[in-house]
Amino acid sequence: MNEKLKKIFRNKIFITIGVLVLLGGLIALGLYMKKPKYTEAKAEMRSMSSRLEFAGNVEANETKAIYSVVNQVKVVDVPVKEGDYVKAGDVLVELDKTAITYDIKAKELQLEQAKIDKESNIDTSQSELAELNSEINNGTNLDLVAKEAAYHTALSDYQTLVYKWNRSVMDYNQGLDSEIVAAQNTLHSAQVAYCKAEKDGGAAVDTAEAEVETKKQYYEKLKASGATEPALTSAERAYKDAKTALEEAKTKRDTDVSAHATAVNNATATLSAADNKVNVQNKEYYVLDFIKVSAALADAEASLEAEKTEINQKRDAISRKLETQKASTSVSQAQVGLDHLKSDMENYTIKAPCNGYVSGLDIKVGDTVGSKVLMNVLNYDTMKVSIDVDEYDIGRFTMDTPVKIKINSLDKTYDGVVTAIAAKAEKKNDLSFIKITASFMPDERMSAGIGATVYTVEKEDNRKLCIPVDAVSYNSDTSQSEVTVVENGKERVQAVQVGEETDGLIVITEGLKEGDVVRYTEDTSEESNEDSSEESTE
Repeated sequence: MNEKLKKIFRNKIFITIGVLVLLGGLIALGLYMKKPKYTEAKAEMRSMSSRLEFAGNVEANETKAIYSVVNQVKVVDVPVKEGDYVKAGDVLVELDKTAITYDIKAKELQLEQAKIDKESNIDTSQSELAELNSEINNGTNLDLVAKEAAYHTALSDYQTLVYKWNRSVMDYNQGLDSEIVAAQNTLHSAQVAYCKAEKDGGAAVDTAEAEVETKKQYYEKLKASGATEPALTSAERAYKDAKTALEEAKTKRDTDVSAHATAVNNATATLSAADNKVNVQNKEYYVLDFIKVSAALADAEASLEAEKTEINQKRDAISRKLETQKASTSVSQAQVGLDHLKSDMENYTIKAPCNGYVSGLDIKVGDTVGSKVLMNVLNYDTMKVSIDVDEYDIGRFTMDTPVKIKINSLDKTYDGVVTAIAAKAEKKNDLSFIKITASFMPDERMSAGIGATVYTVEKEDNRKLCIPVDAVSYNSDTSQSEVTVVENGKERVQAVQVGEETDGLIVITEGLKEGDVVRYTEDTSEESNEDSSEESTE
């Protein structure tokens, strides 16, 4: 009995231990399942593709309202009807030209009469001008001939004096003046004598210095060899005599050189005085003559120019009178009036300003035109769609940017380009929008106002730095984007600037470089929901 109880007790202990172990395992498994799962990813350069879509309505690219420039004139023909296709220059409306045709004819007759009247006033002025021009060209105008002769005489006198002056200067420069030549020869002789004295004196000094050195060496040699006193005395006397001769040679050289230098300076002064004398004589001789002939030339030139000015003024006065007669006021007024009437007559035929379809026709034969719109011409050769693009996407558009335009009701897509970008943005709900116009050429007529979708042509922006979207977190007011960077096994928070998103990736424009590792928590909400569902089912 006791053994049976012990066995039962042991079994209970084992069961209890097993239950505790199982319970501990379940608790550990639960803690593991609730532990956040972290994922790491590298910042990599990847290609991104993006497309923007905008809704708009199709409009005619060009709409022209047709008015009549002239008023209170009857319509005589309307060669178009509602919906007709016209080309630029086609006639749309013809107005009654009876009255303006009569006015043009009367103005033409008035112009012809004005031309006949002015011709009789021109002959006299033309003859007077021709006579004056003949005198000038043939040299028969006595006053002008006399002034020209006086001028040429004064000019000849001036040129003769200039020649004499230049000749005197040339003789001086070439050394042909006798006094200057004599002074130059004296200077040359003095310079030669100076050079000879310097050379001869230098040679004598060199010879004396050599003799002194010879006597010195001989004396020192006898002294060193222990020669007799008489021999030493004789050698010493010869050495002293040689030094005395050297000093005398130097004195003579210096005296001779100084004397010849003085002769050179005197000859130089004599040449300079002769040169100044000749220059002063030439200047005094020619200055007075130059003053006289220059004044005479200036007077003759001024007199000639005054005569020419008077003749030109007379000729200009005749020419102006002739031009005034040729273009009389009556002729000008008649011509202007005629041109104005002919220009107005073009407005009596109203033409299409562009290709397009006639719309809103509101005129018929017999009506009198006023200021109202007669019709519209809608140009459907090209169509346009206007869209609003927000300030964050406007950078994707420039003039001529290619776009795709889908006509929703026709399920057709056309190639288009951006043809206009508004200079000023409009505020809508605290966001700025810019109006952009895209134009395209339809291959069939379509009505204005139908819906269309404009979207950008998909563009591959190669090699942008990207990380998973889940790796980016935002602070409380979402004003700053952040990521967790793993570096050397340690985590740090890094602020980043982000760009566009696509396919679970987001572009990083600032804050990371290629190869940086980011760590983030995976979204396990779906797994948690699945676990909860399984537990509920169980």
